[in-house]
Amino acid sequence: MLKKFTLTFFIISFALIVQVTAQTEVSTEKQTAIQELVTLINGDNKAEEMVNAMSRQMDSIREAAVNSVLDERADLTAAEKETLRQSLISKQKESAKRFQEKLLQKLNYNQMINEIAAIVYDKHYTLEEIRELTVFYKTPTGQKTLKTMAPIMTDTMQLIQERLIPKIPVIIKELQDEEKQEIEREVNAKKPKTKKSASK
Repeated sequence: MLKKFTLTFFIISFALIVQVTAQTEVSTEKQTAIQELVTLINGDNKAEEMVNAMSRQMDSIREAAVNSVLDERADLTAAEKETLRQSLISKQKESAKRFQEKLLQKLNYNQMINEIAAIVYDKHYTLEEIRELTVFYKTPTGQKTLKTMAPIMTDTMQLIQERLIPKIPVIIKELQDEEKQEIEREVNAKKPKTKKSASK
């Protein structure tokens, strides 16, 4: 389910990006300024590094989700759980890897980053603000900010995972209980009522 959701999310997101790109016009002057900023930010493949860091965290989240589900299964032996754990995690990683490889084969990564950046920065920043950002990222603090983008994202995802994963079994249990109660209500509502015998 998580794999299908992730795939669907990527496809929908990319389709929306392509649609917006086709409809958005950015002035040449602003596009040039954005290009300079993006080149500065994406030096040493920082954007790609951030994508890879996110991918690693997604692998970790999927693995933790598998562990949570299997740990709740009292009908499986320890050996069966371990076999399933290795199989599921291996399949998920292989599927994610194949998807990422095929996606990168179909896309010009640098061109995609530039197109997306033109849309996003044009939407949220004026030309003057983009130039100010460029100046900032050339300062020592700005350079440190660029270097710590990926580690900050990794740490953030890790902390989110640590707080989120323990709640997954609880949420699943609550949803299952709610679904059972709803089914019981529907069954009771549709169950034929027993007719009382007429009194003499």
